[in-house]
Amino acid sequence: MSRVDERIRREMDGLGRPVPTHGVLDRVAGRKARRRTMHRIGMVALAASVVAGTVLGGYGLSRLFGSPDTRTPASGGSPATLDPRGTQTMVENLVCDSSVVEGDFDGDGVQDFVDVGSPVDPGQGCDSEQVGQSYFAMVTPLGPLSETWSATHQPLPECETPFGCRVIAAPDLNGDGDSEVVIQTAFGASTQYVALYDFNPFAPEGGPPLIRLEIAAPGDPWHEEFGFRPGPALFPRGGSVTHLHSISCYEDAEGNRFIVATTALYREGEGDEAVYDVHVTRFDVNPWPQITVVSSEDLGPASPEVADIGSGEICGAPIE
Repeated sequence: MSRVDERIRREMDGLGRPVPTHGVLDRVAGRKARRRTMHRIGMVALAASVVAGTVLGGYGLSRLFGSPDTRTPASGGSPATLDPRGTQTMVENLVCDSSVVEGDFDGDGVQDFVDVGSPVDPGQGCDSEQVGQSYFAMVTPLGPLSETWSATHQPLPECETPFGCRVIAAPDLNGDGDSEVVIQTAFGASTQYVALYDFNPFAPEGGPPLIRLEIAAPGDPWHEEFGFRPGPALFPRGGSVTHLHSISCYEDAEGNRFIVATTALYREGEGDEAVYDVHVTRFDVNPWPQITVVSSEDLGPASPEVADIGSGEICGAPIE
């Protein structure tokens, strides 16, 4: 292996920190019955509110669940993602093209869940032309703090339509022990583009509970298509044989947390060997929820197995 390959392997080792999920399924199974009832009620009310245009006004779900609390949540706990299938079956008459992940969004040590779906008018099915034309997100509490914050909801106008929106992961991006939300808002032939969101269950009334991360100026506009410009953060992920993208996190020896975006672009090597030019952008997560580019580096050529490390997860959380 060349010295460059070895350097890249060292750079990318440990970029993702594994998230323990042992025992999560057992804990979730014990709450299935209660969750199923609450989930059905919440999603039906949410879809009706979106269709009626009352979500932002707070009339729909706020009448059912109450107004959000403004107290600061406890910190701690560890994030995890699962895939509780059956969501679309329960609510398919009102909410279609739905996706779900679980995470500890309020730091109480118990998994909550976030849904992203496309609403249709009551009486319409998932073959309606309305499906995929607009999306919303809803985060529902299940742990001890569920008594102090309600199911929160908001439209996702940033989602590309039709059928461009789904929630894919709930990693801990800033290292505070609470899960954040990763939503695919657009996709190309082989590349997803994902937005990263901080979640505040105690947002003031009228304020969005999901706050999209912003990239501070000047960003890292290293590439016309895959660079990072100032403003709402949008990260490429996945890819094809010609370009590969991953998102990971790591902490340095002083405990400082960083988000790392890696892109590998194919170029012809000698003979039949595939070679990728690798670019790495590192973001400091402070001052959260703004992220700041602290380094931008071209690491040179690498073999495909080195360039593709970490693409199956985001900061230790599996991609659903």
